[in-house]
Amino acid sequence: MHACTGLPRRLNVTTAKVGKLKIIVPSVFNMQTEPIVVRIDRLDLVLEERDDIDSPSSPVSSGSSSKGSGYGFADKIADGMTLQVHTVNLLFKTHGGAQLVGEASASWAPMASIRNLLLYTTNEKWEVVNLKEARNYSRGKENIYVFKKLKWEHLSIDLSPHPDMFVDAKFGSSQGWSNKRDEDGER
Repeated sequence: MHACTGLPRRLNVTTAKVGKLKIIVPSVFNMQTEPIVVRIDRLDLVLEERDDIDSPSSPVSSGSSSKGSGYGFADKIADGMTLQVHTVNLLFKTHGGAQLVGEASASWAPMASIRNLLLYTTNEKWEVVNLKEARNYSRGKENIYVFKKLKWEHLSIDLSPHPDMFVDAKFGSSQGWSNKRDEDGER
């Protein structure tokens, strides 16, 4: 999955929730020219940093297929799919960025929200064409090239305090921190 999505190997999808899912399949006669359209109203993903990867143990595929590897009808259909997602919410759980501020750990939970995401197949000039024309670029070449365009209308990136940021190191919980008084008696 990491190779085909471009997701770094250090991040794993730990939670994925899909709202309404609708798949629109063209007639059998148009399968090679019209894309299958996958529509999702809401997609919530939690991406968590892995601890067990320090360096890549196996090479990551470049994502391009060789014609000799049996690029068939199913591959063509999959490469031509269009994805439409109304709302994508991403929460990143990472180990980096934590710093000690006083006695509490300060780290942030990055979140991203994308509205009206659209991923579709184009030709090498980034023009919308039927699927047969989109594959013309690969004729006579050793590899098969698929051009995809990704568009969205709104992107929001938020940095929220990580819940552990408010934990007092001495007490090990946020309750101990909230009841602590300084030398003036203030909480």
